[in-house]
Amino acid sequence: MALQDSDVAALLRQFPPIDFGFAYGSGVVEQHGYEYNKITELPMVDLVFVVRDSEEWYVKWLLTHLVACLLLCGVIGIVKTFL
Repeated sequence: MALQDSDVAALLRQFPPIDFGFAYGSGVVEQHGYEYNKITELPMVDLVFVVRDSEEWYVKWLLTHLVACLLLCGVIGIVKTFL
């Protein structure tokens, strides 16, 4: 099952604005013969974003997802990012 337009729009809302981007993987283009368990496995989607200022974009993303980053990386990992 490939991504629908509404799925793409919802996914892109999770990120700061981009100038250009594309996605690839079994979740983007349905692949013949590829089967997965819809409960425990999902198709893979890889995203490539092009932005004018990667540091500015990353800070915006980080501030939007700060709580998740703190939980996943720990406070020390975040501090090291800015040093």
